[in-house]
Amino acid sequence: MKSLSETVKDGEQRKRHLQEQIDQLNEECAKLAAQGPLISSVEIRIKLQPLFTNLLSFFATAAAFLAKHQQKIS
Repeated sequence: MKSLSETVKDGEQRKRHLQEQIDQLNEECAKLAAQGPLISSVEIRIKLQPLFTNLLSFFATAAAFLAKHQQKIS
């Protein structure tokens, strides 16, 4: 079983990875915006879907972590 510090460290690494993905998507959005109105909402959704999936996974993991550790301190 992971210790609290290991779990927090893993969460911080995942958070940094997600921030890098957000930065990459922001760059991609800037490039797409520069192309003008030729991009469709479907193309935008395809580009953003992986980020949303990762964010949802991160929040689910964080919620489970908090619930688990809340039980330990109660």
